[in-house]
Order: sequence, then C-alpha cells, then structure tokens
Amino acid sequence: MGGINKKKTYLCDIKIFVMQNIITPYIAELNRIYKAEKATEHTYRPALKTLLEKITDGLTVTNEPKRIACGAPDYIVTRNEIPVGYVEAKDNEVEKPQYAGDKVFINDTQYFDNVPLVAWNFYIGGYQPAQKWLKDRKGRVLNYEDIRHYQKMIRVLKETGEVMREADKGGKAKREMVN
Repeated sequence: MGGINKKKTYLCDIKIFVMQNIITPYIAELNRIYKAEKATEHTYRPALKTLLEKITDGLTVTNEPKRIACGAPDYIVTRNEIPVGYVEAKDNEVEKPQYAGDKVFINDTQYFDNVPLVAWNFYIGGYQPAQKWLKDRKGRVLNYEDIRHYQKMIRVLKETGEVMREADKGGKAKREMVN
C-alpha cells in the first residue's frame, strides 16, 4: 500500500515539475509574444522548439528542415539523427471555412473535428450560425476564447437539432393519434 502512495506522490511531483518548468514558461512566452501584437507564425517557433526539446530528453528539433517526400514541414523531430516526427505550426487563421465529413476546415490544415452535419447546416432566422460565425472571421486568427466559443456553439446547435427532432416525432405521433 505504501508503494502506491509513493508512486502517486512521485507522479504528482513530475506533473508539478513539468507545469512549473516547461508548460508555464512556454505559455508565458506565448503571451509575451502575443501582447506585442507584431507576431507572425514564425515569431512563435523558437518557443515551440524549446517546448518540444524540453518535453523529452534526447530530442532534436530542427526548424525549417529541407523538403521531404510529403512536403515541407515546419519542424522535424529527431532522436539520434533518426526522424521520429514532423510538426506543422499554424496560426489558426480562418481562410475558407468548409465542411468535409465531420470536420469544419478553417484553412488547408486546421479543422474542428466531430461537427455533426445538423450543426453545420442548422438555420436560425435565415442564417446558418456555424457557417456565418466563421465567415465573419475570415482573415482573422482565432484565439483560445474564439475556439472554445465555436465549440460551445456547435454543441448547442447539435443539441437544439436533437430537441427539435424529438419534438417533431412527438408532434407526428399526436397527429397520427388524432387521425
């Protein structure tokens, strides 16, 4: 039993260390860069490189590596000179919102996942809020609050669609009973 408590304490210590020494400084650097209001995608790259290298010992992160078969990644992550991953750093800019499958793409590489078609196509007063909200932000970079707001909006539209479908079923049942 004592071993379990020691293991939990050890894991808590690791989490605290990671937050204090890796995540918190990274977020502070992002906020500093963001507040300067002069940032581009490339401005954030040194902070991301540092974060990736600190997360796991032995990783080397190279910004703007040479072109590879699948394209030109922003970073290549290697261990002992062997590629273990590629990273694309993007800035959440809304370019051309479009629905594909259950994804709402805001640009060529970034999307909101698990968006039901009912939420994407839902009408309120002649507008489709899930589409209009993004179109109104074309050319703009979505921040954390924007992303959370859109996710909540999708959830509400989905739930409203479900309630309306159930109400339609109930109304249909009543009409059938009357006839």
